[in-house]
Amino acid sequence: MKQLLRSSLAAVLCAALIIVPAIGVSGCSVSQFEAVLNQVGPAVETVLEIVALVKGTQQNSAIVPKIEADTSALEKLYTDFQDSATANKGSIEAEINAAFVTLNSDLGTVFAVAQVSDQNTQAKITALVGLIQSAVKIAEAAIPSPAPAAVKPLELNAGQLVDSYNKILVAKTGNPAVDKLTPKLKLRMHGKFVRFVSLGLAH
Repeated sequence: MKQLLRSSLAAVLCAALIIVPAIGVSGCSVSQFEAVLNQVGPAVETVLEIVALVKGTQQNSAIVPKIEADTSALEKLYTDFQDSATANKGSIEAEINAAFVTLNSDLGTVFAVAQVSDQNTQAKITALVGLIQSAVKIAEAAIPSPAPAAVKPLELNAGQLVDSYNKILVAKTGNPAVDKLTPKLKLRMHGKFVRFVSLGLAH
């Protein structure tokens, strides 16, 4: 039974992660940038809730506010970047890069504590963490490069990431407590946290 559950979970994780290809985006609007970053805080909170449940501990309440502060700072910087004169874009881009370093550092704290003994639940957490990392990479790729690569932008959007995240989230682990909790934690396709966005591509 455990082997069947493990095989089923692995199939769901592989299918869900297929939608995250190499990223070749060369710029997007402020709303698009926010749509991706706004997924990060809720997604991190979901991971921490699962970890706390499995470990039987209180959820870490300090991490999510830091992550949300990081993403809010990046959103403001990107707005400034879009509105600034060409001569000033270089210095703002440097600030954006530094802000991404801070965000990734704070995410490292999340990933360090996201370790549980149950193998199936750990596989789920690892896959969710992978999608969070992808969301950050998508946002980083939105900053135009001084010399953009001559490649066709890839279709990748916040909606696809959320759909994949939710599929992984509700995949059965065989842990009754986890399987009961996770459907309640699904990310939503509306409101502040998640808004559909296509990064510079026509469907």
